[in-house]
Amino acid sequence: MNPYLYIALNHIPPGSEDFHFQQDWEQFKKAMTGLKFEKKMSASRILEIFYSRLCLKILLKKKGIHLLWRDLGLNENFRLHQLAKLPISMSHTKELSIAVVAKDESIESIGVDIEEANRQISQKVVSFMSHPKDENLPEIQRWCLKEAAYKCFSHSSKPIRMKELVVTSDEIKCPQYGFNCQWDSLELDKYFVAICYS
Repeated sequence: MNPYLYIALNHIPPGSEDFHFQQDWEQFKKAMTGLKFEKKMSASRILEIFYSRLCLKILLKKKGIHLLWRDLGLNENFRLHQLAKLPISMSHTKELSIAVVAKDESIESIGVDIEEANRQISQKVVSFMSHPKDENLPEIQRWCLKEAAYKCFSHSSKPIRMKELVVTSDEIKCPQYGFNCQWDSLELDKYFVAICYS
């Protein structure tokens, strides 16, 4: 049984007949100033942020936690200001957003990343993130796993580098600092999702 809850939502633009979150959209727009997002963002970027926060809001509601949109701001450790001990994580592409929340107190930290499964990454990125002991996985999957692990370890003030993370068949380690986390993966349509937790 997974120790986390997750939900993913496709980015359906407001105003389209398939958009079913009008009330949330209006509340999100009102709360944007207080949430301290960048001042100049493209419409697609705003939609990505809206849907990733909406995923989080839905998961919190499943846990019996009802927060207003203005309460969904994150602190320096990428946790909610009001629920700083609750492990959460979000990720998005231009078309899909996902959020994860720890089911119970047995999880101290969590991280999620989502990437297009067929996305090609440059050799520069491969050399930036590869460790000689990494599991033999497609490069985009290793990148996604390391991004999720990086988020999972973000509660630490240690300066972690991607190439210090070692992906094995069931966990990701950072030997330099003695960190490790378990990992799961999901395939959602054309996307690969990595979820790390410790």
